[in-house]
Amino acid sequence: MKVILKKDVQNLGSMGDVKEISDGYARNFLIPGGYAEIATKSLIIKSEEEKIKRSQKAEEDLMIAEKIASKIEGTSIELKNKADEKGKLYAAIKVEEISDELTSKGFDLEKGKVIIKEPIKELGEYEIIIDFAHGLEAKVKLTIISE
Repeated sequence: MKVILKKDVQNLGSMGDVKEISDGYARNFLIPGGYAEIATKSLIIKSEEEKIKRSQKAEEDLMIAEKIASKIEGTSIELKNKADEKGKLYAAIKVEEISDELTSKGFDLEKGKVIIKEPIKELGEYEIIIDFAHGLEAKVKLTIISE
């Protein structure tokens, strides 16, 4: 039986793929679970059109991510935080603080894109990684100074 996958199915395929599978697997699992529908000519054509649209959107997203990554690469930011006389911070620097500082500089980033390798608990300079879609990364220099 030919089906079109409505969702990604592990070890079978991705959304929009047309697959030839056994009748029992389709009727007992995929179709009732909402993972697939029986492939008709019109649905196959529609699926191919949607694949092309998704591909174009992915290319556009990649171009946008590359532009943002190139703009943010090498940016320096500075955060002030309370510290004792030895340079230990009273509170570790949070991802939200870094994200907010980058946003105030004109870079609109989600908190989940900022990656800190280990907790920042001392004054000094650190390298922060900004993770973009499609495997792109940008490095930002973070300087922590005492208030």
